[in-house]
Formats: sequence, C-alpha cells, structure tokens
Amino acid sequence: MVQYTGTKTIMATPMSRGEYNALRGWEVPADEDPMDLGYLVMYQSEGKPNVEGFKGYVSWSPKATFDSAYKLDNTHKDALRNEMELVSEKIHRLEEGLRFTNDRVGQLFFLKKTQLHTLKAYYSSLSSIWTHLYGWETNPSRYEAT
Repeated sequence: MVQYTGTKTIMATPMSRGEYNALRGWEVPADEDPMDLGYLVMYQSEGKPNVEGFKGYVSWSPKATFDSAYKLDNTHKDALRNEMELVSEKIHRLEEGLRFTNDRVGQLFFLKKTQLHTLKAYYSSLSSIWTHLYGWETNPSRYEAT
C-alpha cells in the first residue's frame, strides 16, 4: 500500500448505517450495527449518480472516519477556522522538523526557516482577520502557541 492525502468538498448529512441501507434498498449485514452513527455523503463532481434523487455519487461514512476527514465549511467563519487550523498544523510540523535536524547551516535549513517565518506571518494575518470580524474572545489563536 502507498499513502495518499486528498482533499475534496462534499455534501453530507447525518444518517445511521441502517437508514443508509434502507435508502439503498439493502439489508444490513448481520455483523454490522444498523444504529452505527455516520453520514450520507454525496460527491457532486465525481461519477454518475448511483442513487435515484441525488445529483452525485452517494456513499456512507462512519462518524469517526468522517469526522477525521472533513471539517464543516458552511460559512466564512468555518472556512477561516479551518485555514487557521491547517496553517497551525503546518507550523508545528515544520518546527518539529527543524528542531530535530542535524544540518543547521545548510541552505535547506535556512529555506525552511524562511518558510516557517512566512507561515507564521500568514497565520498572524488570518488571526487579525478573525479578530476584526468575530472578536478576540472567540479567536482560535488564543489557544495556539505559534
């Protein structure tokens, strides 16, 4: 197996495994729990519709799997929070990588330090936008050490 990382925008609604199977006209297999929480997921830009009444390809995802892969992106505030989280994660990963590097004088080290500085400046601008629009009291960066 080879690792892949992907991003896509989907439409989803909470739906149990049993409800999804009923929608598809399927029986729930004996070794599966129809009460399992999850989401009906519709991919709008991929493939032909596979369920009547839907405009895209429909599948079901268990709640834990869904929650680890997707973030709510319904409003500008959601999108801004998601971007701040993504940039914060990149900053932390880059800081960790730099902390454990052996070559602290090479060109790559200094390029990565420049990248880190740029990411921190970008995060700071996102934080300023958040504070301007939504107030410091709710700013996610209040809880981040960047």
